[in-house]
Amino acid sequence: MRIFPDGSQVTVDKVIYRFAVAIADRHREDFTDAVERISDMHTVMLDIYSMLRYVYRGNIAGTWVIADSITPFYDAQTDIVSGVACVIEFHCSNLRDYCDTPNNNLTFPTIE
Repeated sequence: MRIFPDGSQVTVDKVIYRFAVAIADRHREDFTDAVERISDMHTVMLDIYSMLRYVYRGNIAGTWVIADSITPFYDAQTDIVSGVACVIEFHCSNLRDYCDTPNNNLTFPTIE
């Protein structure tokens, strides 16, 4: 399993953090169990998503959302792996708890 930060979006009242997630397992070189591996990894992805949703249920911190479809993949060239990948987002409120420098022609005292 690999998780990569995939950026964020900030609006006035919401922050969305994006994570690209890929889960893979080795399959046989003759591809006889590739579909089974993809199915297993799809189930693992759903388990992870369900756990994230369960942990944050009823929590005002935010919610987890699968942004895209869960996409199957396989590679027979180098690693002989198959699995699934998707983008998971965490949606939370923008509390705007940052230091905001005033810009209304406020004069600052001279520092000597």
